[in-house]
Amino acid sequence: MKLGDFKPCLQGVYPSTLYTCAADGTPNVNYISHVYYVDQNHVAISGQFLNKTRKNISANPLATAIVLDPINVCHVELIMCWKESQNTGNIFSLISERIKAIDSQIGGEGRFTLQSVEIFEVLEVKVPEEFQYLLNQKDNKNLFSLYNLQSAIQHIQTANTLESLYDLILESLEKSFGFKHSLLLIPDSLTNKLITINMRGYNLNGVGAEVKIGEGIIGKVAQTQKPLAFMGLKREYIYAQTSLRNFSEMDKENFFSEAIALPKLTDAASIIAVPLINRGKLAGVLEVQSLASVEFKESDEDFMMTFGSYVAMAIENLQFHNEPEMFALGPITVATKKESSLKKINITYYIDDECIFIDGEYLIRSTPAKILWKLLQAYSGEGKTEFSNRELRLDKTLQLPDFKDNLETRLILLRKRLEAKNHGIVLRPNGRGKFSIEVSGQVILDVI
Repeated sequence: MKLGDFKPCLQGVYPSTLYTCAADGTPNVNYISHVYYVDQNHVAISGQFLNKTRKNISANPLATAIVLDPINVCHVELIMCWKESQNTGNIFSLISERIKAIDSQIGGEGRFTLQSVEIFEVLEVKVPEEFQYLLNQKDNKNLFSLYNLQSAIQHIQTANTLESLYDLILESLEKSFGFKHSLLLIPDSLTNKLITINMRGYNLNGVGAEVKIGEGIIGKVAQTQKPLAFMGLKREYIYAQTSLRNFSEMDKENFFSEAIALPKLTDAASIIAVPLINRGKLAGVLEVQSLASVEFKESDEDFMMTFGSYVAMAIENLQFHNEPEMFALGPITVATKKESSLKKINITYYIDDECIFIDGEYLIRSTPAKILWKLLQAYSGEGKTEFSNRELRLDKTLQLPDFKDNLETRLILLRKRLEAKNHGIVLRPNGRGKFSIEVSGQVILDVI
């Protein structure tokens, strides 16, 4: 039997058991969360909390680990010989990043720092006789296939605007792979964060939610540009939340990160997140959550990475396609307002923080906030309701980033945030590169 045939047992879905002996033959048993696959002949185990085990294998390197198949709970015995401890290298880095991602996800600050990994050579793989009948039982679930991948790619190719593409990306994950809960985040170079641009399957509208680069599972994926997959997660370790404190009493950056909650399944058992990379540049992060403990296999990461590459290319292609160089501007439409009979919409712009509150509630910040403030000033002062991407890009007072940061995506984010909060302000597309603002109330602008 080959170790590679039992990779599902090495995903950490169920705890494993590690048996060692002291030099005098005294046995020791440890329950460990994860035995990591290294190659056909080696596995790795985190060195955390293994003081007795480490002492035993230094004197007697032979050990046995029992791992469980997550599908049929078949017991597999690994007869092993300890080879070395590592605190550098690829395997150490891989395990360390996973631990840091979980630690950061629950709000930790380096509480679970990996000190070392123990490398074992697998001498023999055995399945006890009472479990051998399970070897012929196959998992019929095969969500990932070339056919499904092709179907998903063809689906997103029908998009002709960025906004429709963002919708089709998550829609294709459900239609082709059955994933009902997914998030799409894009990088914001000005804040060095990821911004949630679209979501599917969650009750909470979290469009605009921010994730710091390097923080949590999504942030680690963005930082390393490598996928992360977790199975058998326990809710108390993944979704610990901190209470949102008063704006004046907390660090501003933490406020903006927490002001819009990131959508999540409180009882998710599996998570996979992949970077969207095109020509070495991060275009975003795609995350899928599932209630099933065993939703992904190792090969599924490869399929998701391939899908992610196509998604990244599609995003970049439409960014260029949807940004017209020039077009004729139509006549300015001026709103007719009867403000005395309309409800008041109190809008506050915080200059130093570049953020907007509507009726005392946080809406958005950074570039989208500056854009909205510009639109509202034109609406309130001139009655102007129609605008173009080009005039915004040419407006030096907005200090917009270069073309690669994509104005279209920022307008999509702004429109979705306004729609989610329902304060009576709506942005509507009016053809390629044009849009209008509709206000159902009397706008009262304030600057702080």
